[in-house]
Amino acid sequence: MSNAIEQLAQRMRYGWENVVASPHVQLIRLLYKQEDELMLGAFYDYLLDIESDSDELVFILQVSCKDLEDFSQQLLQALNQEIELWNTSSRPKEFEPYYVDWGINPQYKDETNPASLAVGNLSSFAQDILKDVPEGKCNFVIVLQGTVNEKILVKWLEFALTLPWFERMTFTIADELGEQKLKSIVKRFPDTVIDYEPPIDLDSAMEKVAQQALQESEAEDSSEDEFRLALVQLVNSVKQRDADATQRLAKQCLDIALRKIEKEPAWMGQFVSIYALLMNDQLGYQQTDEALYFADKAIESAHLSIGAIEDSQAYRLLGNTLLSKASILVGLQQWRPARELYLQGSGAYAYCKDYFMQMDALRMCGLCSEKISEDKEAAEHYVQGFLLNQWLSSEVIKNSTFPFIAIALEHNKHREKFISDKAFTETLEALYGEDWSIELYRFKKLVEQQPPQSPQVDGEDYSAD
Repeated sequence: MSNAIEQLAQRMRYGWENVVASPHVQLIRLLYKQEDELMLGAFYDYLLDIESDSDELVFILQVSCKDLEDFSQQLLQALNQEIELWNTSSRPKEFEPYYVDWGINPQYKDETNPASLAVGNLSSFAQDILKDVPEGKCNFVIVLQGTVNEKILVKWLEFALTLPWFERMTFTIADELGEQKLKSIVKRFPDTVIDYEPPIDLDSAMEKVAQQALQESEAEDSSEDEFRLALVQLVNSVKQRDADATQRLAKQCLDIALRKIEKEPAWMGQFVSIYALLMNDQLGYQQTDEALYFADKAIESAHLSIGAIEDSQAYRLLGNTLLSKASILVGLQQWRPARELYLQGSGAYAYCKDYFMQMDALRMCGLCSEKISEDKEAAEHYVQGFLLNQWLSSEVIKNSTFPFIAIALEHNKHREKFISDKAFTETLEALYGEDWSIELYRFKKLVEQQPPQSPQVDGEDYSAD
């Protein structure tokens, strides 16, 4: 029997196929909520299931989007990789004789339309591969990853949708609800662009999976499956603001963990998960004192996990719990004790070599120092975070809170006490080019409407599994 996640992916596929079958559709805008993003991966995998009875032919094209011309090239290269994988991989016997002979044809390129090369080639490919297939369409699911310039993407789609398409070819692109970056495309091309919002209830599905695992368990000790189910239900009760259920399920989880820890010390990590959930629950009710109590319990459990679980996990748990409490204190404008927690957190992250989180903990040390007018101390913390760039790739750095550290240091009069102008400038030039100051200014203007937040550390799961 398939589990609830597979059943959900199946329902998503059936709904998507109904939209694909619509006459004249060229682009399906797949709408999803941020918390359901992981379900998209399961859905894409299900679309590729060769044992499916579907008539639809699906290709997943994973691409970034930096500029118009490059996007067309990336789509074609992604398809070429998929074809090479098909031609060289082992397949069921009924597919063995089928070899795809295809290459990118430059003749479809039109200098006045940067989407022409991709649309022309993909249409030709779809027409050729479906020539002996009476039903279904050739569907390209575009999965965006890495650098994505939203304006470029919208512009490319506008160019693409003005071109003639093979009538049995579609594109599908996911678009997050709330963001809806492609909404303008629907308004401009209402006849060929269709929205599809699948019914995703991932929380319920995860609970059913845990229930099924418990029912099918043949182990003498079923407490792990019982704990897993109770923890999933606890997460859902916190989301649903069901106080009675939260209290009952938290007690159930703690009772199981207490029994297990006598023989398995690694279960100490589960206490961090439970207390972190209870902290978030109390923050949802704006009960700050109660939230701080559970934050302290999470920190205490994280300390006790050192030596019980693998060191890198234990110190990462400790760093996460320290930063969670610090963020509560920041909300209360208790800058000095918050700084101390961020500093302890940076040390924990340094131990497990999580330089990304260590950098942000030091950024927050600097920010807290500024709030109490200790600018020299702020510069010292910022520089410590700044120098961690050597351990991270340029792509990670540009998508981290590193630019805020650079901006803060650029205007801190104490900077040269901790780093020379030459070293500071050379680092930024290597990352952003000679116009680094302009780039940082653009970045600052871009986020002024949305002040930076620390990376999420008090999330769904602190477990040591």
